[in-house]
Amino acid sequence: MRKKTIIAALTACMMLLTLLPSAAFAASAKKELKSSIPVASGVDEEYAEQLRQLALELLDMFYVESIEPKGAYCSEVWAEIQAAYRELMAQIDSMNEDDLYIMLVDEENELGSDFQLLELLGEMTWVKSTAKDLPGLKTSYKKEIEQEYKGYRSSDYNDYYWDRIQDGRYMGLKWINGAQNFRTAIKGYLTAMNAMENSYAKEDIQELRAQACAQIKQYVNLGLDPARYTSYDWKRLEGIRDQAVREINAAEMMEEIVQIYTQAGKDYTDITGIEFPMEDYPILTELDKKLERFIYTLDENLYTEDGLEKIEDIYWEASEELMYAESREQAQKIYNTAIAKMKAVPTKKKEIAAFKKKVPKIKSVKAVNSRTLKITWKKVSGANGYVVYRATSPKGKYKKVKTVKKGTKLTNSKLKKGKKYYYKVRAYKQIDKKKYYSKYSKVKKGVPVMR
Repeated sequence: MRKKTIIAALTACMMLLTLLPSAAFAASAKKELKSSIPVASGVDEEYAEQLRQLALELLDMFYVESIEPKGAYCSEVWAEIQAAYRELMAQIDSMNEDDLYIMLVDEENELGSDFQLLELLGEMTWVKSTAKDLPGLKTSYKKEIEQEYKGYRSSDYNDYYWDRIQDGRYMGLKWINGAQNFRTAIKGYLTAMNAMENSYAKEDIQELRAQACAQIKQYVNLGLDPARYTSYDWKRLEGIRDQAVREINAAEMMEEIVQIYTQAGKDYTDITGIEFPMEDYPILTELDKKLERFIYTLDENLYTEDGLEKIEDIYWEASEELMYAESREQAQKIYNTAIAKMKAVPTKKKEIAAFKKKVPKIKSVKAVNSRTLKITWKKVSGANGYVVYRATSPKGKYKKVKTVKKGTKLTNSKLKKGKKYYYKVRAYKQIDKKKYYSKYSKVKKGVPVMR
């Protein structure tokens, strides 16, 4: 089952880090350091200090990876690199235990914008002097911000996030315009870009809201056995669930959803001792596997490509819905509905038989001029094309005019002025390189005349 989790999104919201520097470096460096993270000793100050030392080690590794030797830079840029490095050291020194831990182990978010600033400074080996090269960089940053901003629409965001986008853009451009050094220009650039990247559209908020509510409900409804808890504790668990869902559905900011979701998880674990969210729910996994097994029992040769594609679409839709199932009853209903839909997909034999019974309908046969008629007909579901026939009397011998592979109209020219022509149409469907035809439409008459 394709298990989706909102943990990465939630941590991203908490940390507000999306402009990621050196993703490959961050992943490899963290993997190396992760094994060095000590188990909490019970003394918070000591544990935090151990994490701080590892974070400083991570910074030094990043510095070595991102910064060239001193001789590669002009003196002004080198001074700015050292200032940015010292700022990062001071920031790490002031971070609390939770933020330090996230920096070291969160492989989804990698590292933040302060690391990005240091990395961008590290790329400035091309700079000759601040006076000569800063104006061009400022112009480039402003153009990039404005180009990015064009992709955002106020209608896609609620007031809070649209204000964040506007304020970030305004402040970023203001800092860039007034920048006397590269560091300030970069900070302005990152401020504007972060404001846009870290603002969430209404659609994103609704999706996260649905995922958060589903996981909060699943923990109690699918993951816990009521018999293992006292009635008092079970009511507490249900109360945490119901209150969190109400608050999340009322929340307008992604950060609010994060906070409510995280607090609910902590409250759950305090009662149960079981980590939230659970990695897997057996009933959802089993139903998903049963859907897969059902597909494997089908004989592919009995279905058209469209039929097989439809069955696959039904499976993926059900698999997605199962991830949001909030109760055993809902999960079972999703499974039953998917099986019924798959069974209803017709085999080739049934599909061909049904298609042969279809009857096209000619909408009109109208004169374009004295020698041309335009024939239009209604679309036949499942048809790959149509064949148009013509005769000079209603019951005369009909000859094929043309096969129409696209569309539902045909212009028939080089006709005799004032003569009556009779048309009929039939659709065809191609299965395994063989054509199967529908019934003929009713005959419709047309006369080419000057309009």
